[in-house]
Amino acid sequence: MNNSSWRNQYPVLVTEAQTIGSIGVIRSLGRSGYPVHACSSEPDALGFMSNFAHVSAVCPSYRSPQFLPWLRNYIHSNGILAIIPSESMLLALRPAFSEFAHLLPMSQDESIVYRGLSKIDLFSSLLKGVDHSDIGSHLPSTIFVDHFESIPSINQLRQLGEPLFIKTDGLYSKNGERGIVYKATNAEKAH
Repeated sequence: MNNSSWRNQYPVLVTEAQTIGSIGVIRSLGRSGYPVHACSSEPDALGFMSNFAHVSAVCPSYRSPQFLPWLRNYIHSNGILAIIPSESMLLALRPAFSEFAHLLPMSQDESIVYRGLSKIDLFSSLLKGVDHSDIGSHLPSTIFVDHFESIPSINQLRQLGEPLFIKTDGLYSKNGERGIVYKATNAEKAH
């Protein structure tokens, strides 16, 4: 009996089929014998062309009110037993996380999953009860800014050293944007 034959009974939905990371997941799972359903809101997603994609599915944008109904229907109609999500998809699933948690290969605890997606929440939880005088030897200089605080001064930014990397937090996005990293060559540009 082929060792991978049991895997063909476990359809897996792999999201963001247009990304290099997801193409690797599609290939790996498909090569192992899982029926892979490659999904993307981009109809020309490269992962759709993979020989290891059992099915290619164009989904609505994660921002669309049609996304969650589409996902529910797709899972039911295709017997999906696991979802390999992206950060963007996890953000879209947040209002209904408990409904889909059993399909995700990660913690079923919503607070743990979303804390891991938030740079601010993750660092805050890691730094609780820690002697901050020793942090500099383990972490680069950092300033946390949320939308309720004022922006650091150019002088404060200069003290961090250059170049500066500004990381946005998709979890706290006002308009559903994903987290992005910007490189600023100096404090003035960062400001």
